[in-house]
Amino acid sequence: MRRFSRRTILAGLCVAPPVALAQADSAVVVISRERLFAEIAASRNLKAIEADLTKRVQASIDEARELLTVEEAELARLRAEISAEEFEERAQDFDRRLRLLRSNAQDRVNQVNAGFQQARSEIVAALPAILARLRVEVGAAVIVNSDQVLAMDPSVDVTDRAIALFDAEGPRPLPPDVDLDTPLLSPLADTVNGEQ
Repeated sequence: MRRFSRRTILAGLCVAPPVALAQADSAVVVISRERLFAEIAASRNLKAIEADLTKRVQASIDEARELLTVEEAELARLRAEISAEEFEERAQDFDRRLRLLRSNAQDRVNQVNAGFQQARSEIVAALPAILARLRVEVGAAVIVNSDQVLAMDPSVDVTDRAIALFDAEGPRPLPPDVDLDTPLLSPLADTVNGEQ
C-alpha cells in the first residue's frame, strides 16, 4: 500500500483548487435579470403603452364622475321643487348610477391590469429559451443571475448580449384591447323643466 506524506497531500490540495476554479470561471456567465426585463424593447414598449392607457382610463373615470357631480347638484336643486316620492325615486336612481360607475370603472381597470399581466407573462415565458440559446452561443455551462452574486469579474456579465438577443428573437406581446370609446356611464336623458 502506497503512503503519502502530509507534505505531498498539502501540496496536492494547494494545486488542485486553482485548476478547478479556472474551469468553473470559464463555464459560468451572469446576466442581470432585473436589467434584462427593464431594458428589453418589449418591456419598454409595454410600459409606455400602459402609462398612456392608464391615463386615458383615469380620464374616462373622471369624466363619468363629473357627470354624476352635475346630476347630484341638479338633484339637490330639485329637492324643493318635486314631491318627496319623486325625489326618493331620483335619489335611488342616482345611487344606482353611482354603483354602476364604480362597477364599470373597476371592470375597466381590471381589464387593463389583466391584459398587461398577460403580456408580461409572455415575456417571462420566453426567457428560458432565450437564455438556453445565449448559453450555447457564449459556450457557458451555467448562467447565473448577477443580482444574486456577491462578487464577479465584469467580463462574465453578458446582460447586453441577452438584451440584444431578446430584442431580436423574443416575443412582442400586444397590449390589452380596451374599449375606451364606450363611456363608463351614459348621460341621463334630456330633461325638460327638471322632469326626466
